[in-house]
Amino acid sequence: GDFRYVGLRGLESQLWPGTTIPALLFMVFQLTFAIIGVAIISGSVVGRIRFSAYAIFSAFWLPLVYAPVCHWVWGPGGWIDAMGAKDFAGGTVVHECTAVSALVLALCVGKRQEAATEGQQAHNIPFV
Repeated sequence: GDFRYVGLRGLESQLWPGTTIPALLFMVFQLTFAIIGVAIISGSVVGRIRFSAYAIFSAFWLPLVYAPVCHWVWGPGGWIDAMGAKDFAGGTVVHECTAVSALVLALCVGKRQEAATEGQQAHNIPFV
């Protein structure tokens, strides 16, 4: 690609190619998947890192990992799309990509600082 839409410049009056959907609306729809991906990964590091560190990780993960995988699967000319894969519900991008990222991050960070010991129980069993 190129940088013609950097800062969402020029999208306000365009339609998404091949549809009648405004490009900005489609961008917001895609952004919800990105937010869900960040939320899924957060479960792997709860109690292991500070929120500020996680926010920094998310800021780097979204453009460096999530965005390329989105293009590969959903974008024009993406190599996974070219193989014939159809991902209508986001299984490849959202679930597989975030699951692998969550596992790698959890392995890199290590065990929780306050690992559960005998006698300690979860605060709310149904939520665990």
